[in-house]
Amino acid sequence: MTTTQPSSILAQLLARGSEVGLQYVALDDSAMLEQYAGGFRDIASRAPVDHDTLFLSASSTKVLTAAVVLALWERGALRLEDPLSRYVPEQAYGDEVTVSQLLSHSSGVPNPLPLRWLHRESEHAAYDEDATLRAVLQRHTALQFEPGTRYAYSNLGYWLLGKVIEAVSGMRFAAALREFIALPLGLEERELSCDFLDPAQQARGHVRRWSALGLALPWLVDRSILARPVRGWLRFEHTHMNGPAYGGVRASARAYAAFLQDLLQPRSRVLGDDARRLFFTPQHTRAGRGLPGTLGWHLGALDGEPYLSKPGGGPGFHSNLRIYPRRGLASVYLANRMCASEAQIQRFSDGVDRALLARAPRSESAFATCSRQRQVGRPTGLSV
Repeated sequence: MTTTQPSSILAQLLARGSEVGLQYVALDDSAMLEQYAGGFRDIASRAPVDHDTLFLSASSTKVLTAAVVLALWERGALRLEDPLSRYVPEQAYGDEVTVSQLLSHSSGVPNPLPLRWLHRESEHAAYDEDATLRAVLQRHTALQFEPGTRYAYSNLGYWLLGKVIEAVSGMRFAAALREFIALPLGLEERELSCDFLDPAQQARGHVRRWSALGLALPWLVDRSILARPVRGWLRFEHTHMNGPAYGGVRASARAYAAFLQDLLQPRSRVLGDDARRLFFTPQHTRAGRGLPGTLGWHLGALDGEPYLSKPGGGPGFHSNLRIYPRRGLASVYLANRMCASEAQIQRFSDGVDRALLARAPRSESAFATCSRQRQVGRPTGLSV
C-alpha cells in the first residue's frame, strides 16, 4: 500500500488555500527524514517561505522556557520545589506557588486572555516588559485554586518562569535562551531568537477574514496590530508577545528540529540525563492524581503511539512540536495562519504525522531503551 508523504499533504493544503505558508520537519536521532517549506511569508507580497523563514512560534516557546529552567536546575542554581516568591517577590501569590507547579500548569496562577498582550515591532525599542508584567500582576492577584491540586494552563505562569530564569541566571530571558539552548546546539540568532532581525526573513501572521475568528478578532485585539487585509485574509503587523518566555520565540522548523533531535540522542548537549528524564516524566498533583503533562510538555497519543507535544497558537500563527519517544521520532511544523484551538492544532499534526509513523520502522528506538534503563531505581516524577 502506498502511503502519502507528509510533504504531499502539506502541498495540498497550500494548493487549496487552507494555509498561507508552512514549514515541516520530521526526524529521528540521526537524520532529517522529511523537510518541507512552501507557501508565502506574506499573502500580499507573495514572498515565498523557504527553510530559513522565521515564524513566531507562540506557545511552542514554552518548551524552550522549561528546558532553560531544567538546565539551571541541574547546575544547582535553583530547586524545583523553591517558591516563586524567592525569585519574583513582587507578586500577590505568596509562598505557595513553586517553580515545578508553574512548569506543570498546576500552580493556580490565572490565565487572563492574552490576545492584547502584544506590541508592534515599531514599538519594541521603547517597550518595558517589567512594567507591563507588574501591571498584569496587579490586575490578577487571586489564585484560581490551591497550588498543586489540579491542572489549568497559564500563559502568565510561564511569563513568571521567564522572570525566575532572569533572577537566577542574571541574564534577560533572550540571552539565557541563547546561552542554554542556541549555543549548545550551534544555532545562530538568525535561526532562533526573540528578536526581529531581518524583515525579509520573517513570516507575517494571517487569519481568514470571514471565519468566526477573523470576524471576532478586531473586537478582541488592539486594531493597531492589524495590517491591510488582502485576498480574504486579515494580516497582522509584525508583533512581539509582551512576555517572551510564554510565546516570543521566532524560529525556523529546522532550528526546532535541532532541539528535538538533541533530546533523542543518547547524550543531550542541552540537558543532562536527570534533567531530561524530568522533562519527559508525567507529573502528579499532591494527592497523586496524574496531570496531563510533564514539566513542559503535553501528553497524548496518535493511533496508540504515545507522544509529548507543545502546540502554539498566536497572532496569525500556529505550530506544534512532537516527540514520539517509543519510536525515537519527532516532528515540528510552523504555519502563519492563526488557529486558536489546541484540538485543531493537534488534529493538524495527526494528519501529517500519521504518514510519518506509517513509513518509519516500528521497532523500539535506542533512545527509548536507553531512557528506560536509566530510569530503573529512579523516582517517576514530582508530586507538585
